[in-house]
Amino acid sequence: MHGPLLSESPELFGAIGVKIAVLWLFALASTAQGATPIERFLKRVGKHAVPLEELHPAVRAVGDIHALGSPKFWTVEEADRELDGEERVLGLRIAGEVRAYPIRILNHHEVVNDRVGGKPVVITYCPLCLSGIAFERTVSSQTFVFDVSGLLYNSDLVLFDRATSTLWSQILGEAIVGPLTGTKLVRVPLRYSKWRDWKKAHPETRVLSFESGGDRNYYRVPYKSYHATQKLRFPVKHRDRRLPNKQVVFGISLNGKTKAYPLSALSDQGIRDYFNGVDVLVWQGKTGPIARRLDNEKEIRGLVSYWFAWAAFNPGTELYGR
Repeated sequence: MHGPLLSESPELFGAIGVKIAVLWLFALASTAQGATPIERFLKRVGKHAVPLEELHPAVRAVGDIHALGSPKFWTVEEADRELDGEERVLGLRIAGEVRAYPIRILNHHEVVNDRVGGKPVVITYCPLCLSGIAFERTVSSQTFVFDVSGLLYNSDLVLFDRATSTLWSQILGEAIVGPLTGTKLVRVPLRYSKWRDWKKAHPETRVLSFESGGDRNYYRVPYKSYHATQKLRFPVKHRDRRLPNKQVVFGISLNGKTKAYPLSALSDQGIRDYFNGVDVLVWQGKTGPIARRLDNEKEIRGLVSYWFAWAAFNPGTELYGR
């Protein structure tokens, strides 16, 4: 990244730390390249769906983390020269066209604007929450290009669209500040998979390549120390102590209720569960966790993330095994 996360210093943790970070951000405004996230998005605000004080700057200037807009792709053979089989990728398949987006690259860009199977889509990944979600980029017949705002909500990625500068919450999947506030994005099914499993299931896949960004060192893991502890770098509105902050879970939503399954509890045999009046099967599929209703065999929308992130956006969520 061009600029470090504002919370790399331990003294910036907590509520006091956030105030210090904001003051520091404005002090650096005269020397930082480009506007700060607060100056760019929160100086003159009209409609908003969340308290503005719950949006926290994560970088010094907008553009320190930038989205990819002209992605380039490897074949499987080319990707194998760079990716280890155990590495994680986000995979999707639309109208017979298959893509894989390595977490190694997404760590540095977080947002990829792409077109798959003729459909404009945006692939998003928040390294702080471990959450990968894809959406359609067309909203009310207008196709948007998305980028990284540099702000966080519940420690999660906040995007903006370049056409209206509306802010969008990744995990909520909706606009939270700006003219399109309240508008929801349409999710596209996405798998959280190991590279070896994805390529085995989809040997025809194309893989996001290092040539897509051009100015990043993709051999560097910028969040290694963050993933090694249970500490959070930014505030979240709701904390749930039933699991460690960074235990990885697979969360599902069904008829207005949510439930989380620790990823470590899933196997290819599956868990048969009764959730919100419906028999469901949750299992570790060949290319990632899957949940399905047993009454109509429809897949249930799910999300792999850290427990703290799932609980922050879904207070009161049910938890398998508790």
